[in-house]
Amino acid sequence: MIIDGQELLIRPNLGRFTQPFSFIGLPALSLPIKRSSQLPLGLQIIAAPDREDLILSVARVLEEMLIDIPHQ
Repeated sequence: MIIDGQELLIRPNLGRFTQPFSFIGLPALSLPIKRSSQLPLGLQIIAAPDREDLILSVARVLEEMLIDIPHQ
């Protein structure tokens, strides 16, 4: 992926925004929403411990309602 003209490897950057929450035991998910000025925008969903089911349910509903990322 390219951010601010800098190419970043995808794999090492996958957990960039969710790892701090996972580290303290909170399930987290980063959901891509749309693009703005050529940059992706995302929504981060964080839940109470052991509530992975909740963030997955919320992400599913939001994905059906909000996703606006053109396929490349």
